Amino acid sequence: MSKQKRGMGGLALWTVVALMALAVVALVVMGRRRASRAAAAVEPVIVTEGRILDVRVMTIRPGEARDVIELPGYLEPFAEVTVAAEKPGRILELTVEKGDRVEAGQVLMRLNSRLWQAMVEQAQVQKREADREWARWEELKDSGAVSSSDLDAVRKARDLATTMLAQAQANLSMCEIVSPIDGIVADRFMDPGEYSMEGGRILHLVDVNRLKLILDVPEQDVAAVEVGREVTFRVRAAGKQSFRGTVRFVAPAATRASNSYRSEIEVDNREGLLKAGMIASATLVRRVRDDAIVVPLSAVVPEKGEHIVFVVEEDRAVRRRVYIEAIQGQTVVLRDGLADGDQLVTAGQRGLQDGRQVKVVE
Repeated sequence: MSKQKRGMGGLALWTVVALMALAVVALVVMGRRRASRAAAAVEPVIVTEGRILDVRVMTIRPGEARDVIELPGYLEPFAEVTVAAEKPGRILELTVEKGDRVEAGQVLMRLNSRLWQAMVEQAQVQKREADREWARWEELKDSGAVSSSDLDAVRKARDLATTMLAQAQANLSMCEIVSPIDGIVADRFMDPGEYSMEGGRILHLVDVNRLKLILDVPEQDVAAVEVGREVTFRVRAAGKQSFRGTVRFVAPAATRASNSYRSEIEVDNREGLLKAGMIASATLVRRVRDDAIVVPLSAVVPEKGEHIVFVVEEDRAVRRRVYIEAIQGQTVVLRDGLADGDQLVTAGQRGLQDGRQVKVVE
């Protein structure tokens, strides 16, 4: 019995020793794993150089850059006139049709003028009588046979007759309507034989040899439309062709609804390529910089809210952060980030990494 107890006691001791040995081994293994992970955390990652990438570059040279804006507008006739009858009467003759070109001073219409002609003839008779009477009284004046008051009355009668004749001749001239402008007959409202009242509309004339480009310019850009400045614009109907005009008027006050300034640009249209009513897109130059750095928009890579470009230095790509001042179509004006002489990567920059070896190709 005592031997059996001693045997069981030895077995229990051996079990405890074995368990302790296993715990020591486990601790050693865990320690080695932790040490391995720590070593992996502090060791640098070795980046494979990879193949040499081909890129295209441009040499940065500061030059002129124009800060421009595009504004919509529309074309109007330079002058637009409604010709009306100045006297009542029957229309005897209309010399033009719709679409006809007219010149300033050209006769457009004649009214029945018999009544006004008779009044002229009557005034001429009265004027001759008044002139003869004045001549007779002027001879008597030297002899002292007439009073000064009588002489004044005769003078006034002569002057009145002169005025009445001038009035009758003016009335007669109003029976013949002439064009006040060079232009085109846009519409005709009456025909020969009709009776026109005084002020009745007869013709509508427009001057399209010159046009007005109308722009509503925002307050912050009104300095770009100074009187005398040249403006370039396009119209969709004319394709890619551009036109020029000169600023002739800028409103002295802004409209309350849009807080913009109505501006008028005079356009030479003697070739007849433009028509009134066309929609236009005008380019206004707000500022011109002589030392600006302008690069292709495609060379700038947006990255996490920043704008990045790559330049080549000693056959390596160098990452640069740039600051954009303005985007103009397919180009970008930079405020900072590049300097004169930098070799800017313009093709092959997508996916390029800082420090990557590159080869410049044509």
